[in-house]
Amino acid sequence: MSFIRDQKGIGHIVLPLLVLAVLVIGFSGYEVMHANKAAAPTSSTSTTSTTASTAVPATIKTESDLQQAATALNASTSQMETQLSSTSLDSSINQML
Repeated sequence: MSFIRDQKGIGHIVLPLLVLAVLVIGFSGYEVMHANKAAAPTSSTSTTSTTASTAVPATIKTESDLQQAATALNASTSQMETQLSSTSLDSSINQML
C-alpha cells in the first residue's frame, strides 16, 4: 500500500552526507595547514636569532648575501659541535644498556 513506488534505497541521503563529510574534512585540513604555516616563521626566527651570531639576509639576491648566509650557517654549525660532546652521549647510551 505504498504511495511512491520508485523508492530504491537511501542513496539520495547518503550522497549529500558524503559530500558534507568531504567538505568538513577538507576545510579542517586547510585550517590546520594554514595554522602551521602561520606558526612556522615565528619559531624558526627565534631559533635562528639565538643560535646564529651573524645576521642572515631575508632573501638571497646577490653573491654577498649567499656568502653571508654561508658564514652564519658555518657559525651555527661550529656552535652546535662545541655544545655537543660525544663522551656525554656515549655515557648516556651506556647507562641505557
